[in-house]
Amino acid sequence: MWGAMYDGKGGKSMRGNEQNKRPKNTSLLKLKDDICIKIKRYLMRYIALMPYPIKRVIFIVWCKTTKAGRLAGKGERFIISSWEEAIESGEFYHLYFTHHYWWALQNIEEGSQALDLGCGSGYGSWYLAHSGNYVLGIDIDKETIDWAKKHFIDKKLSFELRSPSDFYYGSSLYDYVVCFEVLEHVSEQHSFLQGIYKSLKPDGILIISTANAGKNSVRTWLLHQRQAVRNPGHVKELDVVTFRNLLKHQFQQVTLYGHCLRRVNDFDGWQQWRFKNDVKFEDFEMRKDFTNCEVIVAVCRR
Repeated sequence: MWGAMYDGKGGKSMRGNEQNKRPKNTSLLKLKDDICIKIKRYLMRYIALMPYPIKRVIFIVWCKTTKAGRLAGKGERFIISSWEEAIESGEFYHLYFTHHYWWALQNIEEGSQALDLGCGSGYGSWYLAHSGNYVLGIDIDKETIDWAKKHFIDKKLSFELRSPSDFYYGSSLYDYVVCFEVLEHVSEQHSFLQGIYKSLKPDGILIISTANAGKNSVRTWLLHQRQAVRNPGHVKELDVVTFRNLLKHQFQQVTLYGHCLRRVNDFDGWQQWRFKNDVKFEDFEMRKDFTNCEVIVAVCRR
């Protein structure tokens, strides 16, 4: 089970930055990287145990004093330097975000051509490519793309900088397009989805998610409890109905899922899980129940 969780195919896991093309005589640099990664994992586990206000202060300091923090853009992007860094941290949102790609891979046939729209720091694109697919990751931020190119290298993977107003991604090129938590940042959502539709092959599949703006969502509850703040980058948020209707304008078959925690059916339960430091992939599930889900996921077929 753990092998599948690391690479989706039962093989050994590998760190993204271990894919860098290093000469054989750089063992000291590798040792340094390994030590730094271990320290980061320890710090993540320690910080996960702290009260939310303290974690919030640490997050703000991190954003202002480190390159990764500045790239994160106050929560706009999830910045890590290796896949294992997230998996082994045990921190809730590290596992939550990477679970998107782990679950998507279960629906992707090995050897496929895939486009990762809004790839961010590149961890998910690398995971899909490392699992046997040919992947292009696209993002609108140059520094983030530079980070991805430096830390996540695979012979089947490439990254590309793209203008946010350019919705042309090619014609009938991809078997799959994955696009996680990008749609709510786009004002011209119909044009965006139309560009995705055109880029897919006739039997292509889109796997897309968006923040759940429904009244019974975790996000709405957290906002009411003042445990979260509204994301200023979200220009058009969607609930389950509006998300489904928007997608059906382009795609014939749309199946929606709530990205949920197993065995958790109330907001208090979700809140308790947010502060755990031993979270694993099997703690999450995609189910056709949108109560208490923070994110809605759709699988769309042409």
